Amino acid sequence: MTTNGKNQRSSTKEEEVVRKPKIFQGYEVPDEQPLLVKGGVLRNYQIKGFQWMCSLWENGINGILADEMGLGKTLQTISLFAHLVEMGVEGPFLVVAPLSTLLNWVSEIQRFTPDLPVLLFHGNKKKRAQLSRKVREAFTIREAGLTARPIVVTSYEIILNSGGSFRNAGWKYIVVDEGHRLKNNNCRLVRELRLYVTANKLLLTGTPLQNNLAELWSLLNFLMPEIFNDLSMFQSWFSVEQLEQGNSSSCTKSPQMGDRELQILTTLHEILSPFLLRRIKSDIDYKIPPKKEILVYCPMTEHQKTMYKATLEKTIKELLEKDVSKNKKEEEESLVLNYNRREEAPERYTTDDSNTYNEPSDLNYSMRNRTMDLRKVTNHPYLVEYPLTEDGMYYRSDQDMIDLCGKLKVLDQLLGN
Repeated sequence: MTTNGKNQRSSTKEEEVVRKPKIFQGYEVPDEQPLLVKGGVLRNYQIKGFQWMCSLWENGINGILADEMGLGKTLQTISLFAHLVEMGVEGPFLVVAPLSTLLNWVSEIQRFTPDLPVLLFHGNKKKRAQLSRKVREAFTIREAGLTARPIVVTSYEIILNSGGSFRNAGWKYIVVDEGHRLKNNNCRLVRELRLYVTANKLLLTGTPLQNNLAELWSLLNFLMPEIFNDLSMFQSWFSVEQLEQGNSSSCTKSPQMGDRELQILTTLHEILSPFLLRRIKSDIDYKIPPKKEILVYCPMTEHQKTMYKATLEKTIKELLEKDVSKNKKEEEESLVLNYNRREEAPERYTTDDSNTYNEPSDLNYSMRNRTMDLRKVTNHPYLVEYPLTEDGMYYRSDQDMIDLCGKLKVLDQLLGN
C-alpha cells in the first residue's frame, strides 16, 4: 500500500511537471502555438488565424488572410511555416513581398523562429546565381530533431526578372504579401506566378477586398483556377449583369443599385468565408489598458525666447548674421550656419580635403512662413540654426543640444529619474 501511495504521488508530480505552462517574458504561451515559435506569444485571435491556415493546408485549399493592417499577418504566416516543419514538411517556402518589406520579413522570421533558416533572395544577377544554390539546402534543427529548408524572401521584381529559374524549385508554400497587387488578371506578375509549381498558395492583404467582382475574381482565379475559371459565369452567379442592364438606361448610378451591389458582395464574402479570413481592429480584444495622455508643459529657454521674439519682429535674419560674424571673430570656433541654407545651397560646401566654406554675400534665410518658423523655434532652435564642428563638415552634437531646448531639458530630467 505504501509503495502504491508513493507511485501515485510521483505520478501526480509528473503530471504537474507536464502541465506546467510555458512562460515567455511573463506571458503564458498557448499550447496551440508551434514549439519553433520562440520569440513571442501569439494572441488568441492570432491562434485562431494560424489554426485556420492549418486547416486550409490540411484540406489542400488555398486562401486569403485579409486581416486589417497591424493584426500580425506576418507572425501568423511564420507560425504556419513553423507548424509545417514540425509536421515534417521541410520546405522550401517562398514569400513574395514588396521590396520595402523584405528586411522586415527576414527580421521577423529570425526573431520569432530563430531555428528556421531564412534566405533573402535579392541582389544583382551574379549574387542571385550564388543564392539560388542555397534554396534547396537542408538544415538540421538539432534541438527538435527536424530538417528544414529555407524560407526564401524575395520581391515582385526579382520574380519578374528571374527568367523562370524559380518555377520548379519544389515549393511547399508560396505566400504573396500585399496580395491585392494581383487584382489585375493580366498583369505580368500574375502570369509569372501562375507558372510556379507549389503545393499551396496564400495571399496576404491588409485592405478590404475591392468592391469589384472582376478584381475579386482575379484573386480567386489565381488561388483556385479549377473553380473560378470563368469571369462571366462568376458574375452571373450573383446577377451583377442583370443589375447593370436594369440600370443601363440611366446616365448616373442610382443609390439603390449601390445598395444591391453591396448586398451581393456581402453574400459573396459569406460564401467565400471557408477560404477567406478577415478581422478588423474593432473586432479584436487586445487586452491592452486604455491609453493615458499626460500633457507636460515645457518652458522655452532664454535662447529660444530670443529667437522667438526675433522671428515675430522679422529680425531673425539679422540675429543669425550677427551670430555668424561673432563666431567668425572667435577664430571660427563654432561656425553657426542656417540649417535651411545648408540644405538649399549645398554647392557652397565642399566635401574634399580642403574643408572650405564659400562665404555668401548675404544670409539666405526665408521668412515666407512665420508660423512654421515659430513652431521650429519652440520645438528646437537647431531646426532654424544648427552649429557645425570646427571644420564645418558635421553637425555638432554636445550638451548644448539639450541646454538650448526647453523640451529636451524636461525630457533629460524625466529620463534621469
